[in-house]
Amino acid sequence: MRYGLAYAQKEEAEYADQVRQRLEKQSHRRAKELEYKLRKIAHPRRRPR
Repeated sequence: MRYGLAYAQKEEAEYADQVRQRLEKQSHRRAKELEYKLRKIAHPRRRPR
């Protein structure tokens, strides 16, 4: 590998974030076309064991 594992992991994380943002934008656009409104759901907190 030319730049090392840490660099590759960083690129992978950035790419995954870009894909998530693009899919979220597409979902909002499609929902708007169907006259729906999307909203984010808060993650439920886990109870300690």
